[in-house]
Amino acid sequence: MFSNNEKVDILIIFGQCGRNAAAGERVYREEYWDKRHYLSRQYILYLIQKMRQEPIVEQEKFIISEEEEINTIALVEMNPTASTIEIKHELDVSSELLEKY
Repeated sequence: MFSNNEKVDILIIFGQCGRNAAAGERVYREEYWDKRHYLSRQYILYLIQKMRQEPIVEQEKFIISEEEEINTIALVEMNPTASTIEIKHELDVSSELLEKY
């Protein structure tokens, strides 16, 4: 129904309105009168509840060893036309590592 950007706007307005869903609904309608979606205070409260229940997933950081890095660079230099899938299988490295090269 609402895009992620619209949801962020809703949450920002909700906070600016002192966490008052009725005021947030009114301000959102005033600022975004041209939007095709209807925003209700019930949806604002639902969105807040949903965000509190769902864990925030942080992107995993990956650490590579110097040996993995050297092997990857060497393989790419020896065979620059090799696909990332071939390299990944041959060296058993993650896709994230290959995206660096």
